[in-house]
Amino acid sequence: CGNRVLMYGCGIGPVSLPKNRKMAGRVIDRHADLITLRDPGSVDELRAMGVSRPEIEVTADPALLLEPARSESVDGYLATHGLDPSGKYAMFVLRPWPGLEAKLEDIAAAAATLYESDGLMPVFLAMEPGKDLAVCEKIAAMLDCPSHILSVPDDGHMIVGMMGRMQVVISMRLHALIFASGQGVPLVGIVYDPKVSGFMDYLLLDFLYFYLP
Repeated sequence: CGNRVLMYGCGIGPVSLPKNRKMAGRVIDRHADLITLRDPGSVDELRAMGVSRPEIEVTADPALLLEPARSESVDGYLATHGLDPSGKYAMFVLRPWPGLEAKLEDIAAAAATLYESDGLMPVFLAMEPGKDLAVCEKIAAMLDCPSHILSVPDDGHMIVGMMGRMQVVISMRLHALIFASGQGVPLVGIVYDPKVSGFMDYLLLDFLYFYLP
């Protein structure tokens, strides 16, 4: 429509079919005026799709700018949902995905080990409750140690604040990793999509993730 176009803080891929890669590359190359991306892998992907004309810069995911809720509000939220605000927790953020079923016992074993060796109670967060809650419940049922299941708050600031209270976050969901990293929380990524490995590589944490088959 004659407007200038900015692609802002994007992650690229996966675009798999050759015809789709060609079409997407052609449209982006023709119509984008400036592209900012959240990880270097996305630059490589655009170049491989034939994007050469627009200026491309690697910046960061805009979600990193989200500020946490006030400390007293986070305390109140945790207490209301049955968690001691001064407790020590390992948060697991999982989603259904092909291949995950074969890893459930390993994830449950990791949760049990974190509790037994480090005193970190497993907390399972359903970022998309309609999709994720069943997975959280399945793994929690495999544990003999105490655990807790949470549905995601409807306030982004509260999500960030809650992530900041965790001792470690193990996540398939990209934005759980983004929110936790913004609070300086140790991370482990479970890779089901290039956007997860791309973000972990961006943080130079290439040794702190593993792939689903």
